[in-house]
Amino acid sequence: VILVGDLNIAHKGIDVYWMYRSVRINHVRQEVRVQLEQGGGDTNAGSNFPRWKQQVAQHWEMIEAALSNIEAVPVTTQNVATGAKFEKYKARVTLGKSGSERNIYLGSHEATADACLSYFNFGERKYHDRDLDKECISRDANVISLDTLAELMSKISGVDWDADTMRLIANSDGLKRSSPTVKWLDSIIERDGMVDAFRHVYPNAQGRFTCWMQLTNRRFENMGSRIDYTLVDEPLVKYIDNDDSQKLRC
Repeated sequence: VILVGDLNIAHKGIDVYWMYRSVRINHVRQEVRVQLEQGGGDTNAGSNFPRWKQQVAQHWEMIEAALSNIEAVPVTTQNVATGAKFEKYKARVTLGKSGSERNIYLGSHEATADACLSYFNFGERKYHDRDLDKECISRDANVISLDTLAELMSKISGVDWDADTMRLIANSDGLKRSSPTVKWLDSIIERDGMVDAFRHVYPNAQGRFTCWMQLTNRRFENMGSRIDYTLVDEPLVKYIDNDDSQKLRC
């Protein structure tokens, strides 16, 4: 059997631009709780426990509280080249106590209020599977892209991560994919014995994407994900042409 097509799934973290890789907040907080229990209240006891995980665990409740009053506010943007003006929306949260509040703007300008707020809705998502006639999870709660998490940590909690820390997160926790759709693809590869032909030939290739946000010209910057696959049954692997496999080009 050969399966070819757009699955709309980024299977591994390596298949996603590094700033868009996901961090599983609930998992990070659980790691910190376990480390605290084992270390007698000290996350650094007997280990090199990542500082960034401690920071996420420490500030996440503050971030959740701030997001509880998030709203989409209308703003006017202007094209610097043509002078044309556009009515957009921007996400805003309010920090501080009464009398000393300050507004924090998050994310990018969006065409609709719903689109603006969707980037900061981290709740569990479900869909109704008509074949199974039941509700299925399509996204776990609090799974957040690294760029969004970094913005929240900086603007709400005042924690700024340097480039080395961001890369560390992207290339460690950001490589772990755990969504229900990824688990489904895992089952095809691990249980049914199918092989991702591209990864078979180029197991470590990065930046080889097939989908980009065209509206913001992300293809030019190659900031995207690989969601198209050729999956083959294991007995067919020997027929994959991997001549000159080291000459992969963009």
